[in-house]
Amino acid sequence: MYNLSFKVGTSIVDVPTLKQIKNDRESKFLEHPFDAASYLVEYFYPIK
Repeated sequence: MYNLSFKVGTSIVDVPTLKQIKNDRESKFLEHPFDAASYLVEYFYPIK
């Protein structure tokens, strides 16, 4: 969670570029786990 970042002024995840992924292999997996978890949160705690 510490390394996950958002585009400035938005709630959109700042996805690393291919070059960034090549330099830091762990950054490749930042977006997907949090995206998957958001589906579970929405399922169990839907906004009404």
